[in-house]
Amino acid sequence: MNCSRIYHYEGSQGGHVCLLSSIYAPHTFAGIFASSPMTHLDEKKLVLTGREFSPYELAARDVALHAERINCPVFLGHGTGDTNVSFQTYTKALAEKLESLGKRVFVRYYEGREHGLEPAISKLEAFKVRHANKTIKTMTSRWKQGADPMRFADALCGLVQDANCRFANITKRGKVSLNVKSSFHRQ
Repeated sequence: MNCSRIYHYEGSQGGHVCLLSSIYAPHTFAGIFASSPMTHLDEKKLVLTGREFSPYELAARDVALHAERINCPVFLGHGTGDTNVSFQTYTKALAEKLESLGKRVFVRYYEGREHGLEPAISKLEAFKVRHANKTIKTMTSRWKQGADPMRFADALCGLVQDANCRFANITKRGKVSLNVKSSFHRQ
């Protein structure tokens, strides 16, 4: 498997896992896309787990603490109206840490947007999934030719979110394999 073509996308707690995977498997992904991610377990989130964590367990789950191990570009997206996972506490703090370490991080804040993403259920979304291969092939080609990485990240994040996917694997010819989620959350 060519790891230079594997992108990992998740949101919320899955975004936390996505970021941790880039730490604990640092040579596996070409890029990480985390939407409204948790980056550590704080007191409010610990109460929800219903169990005690040792200091070691908490440290192992703290993305900023191990951020120097991240070797791939990190794309973060977060709504500023998120009351579940604060963009300031999690995404903004992590972005600042990654930037201070000289890591490739691209951040997009969505003014007033909430935490959750709606699932791809309409015919329009189904159409987008069906035709994502051609679009991503074109985008990947443009990115390799020096196009703005933030535009690439926005477009790819949008396609992956529209397709309600967990992973996007881009082949040498630019074809995309999408792993579609079987379930979703709603607030």
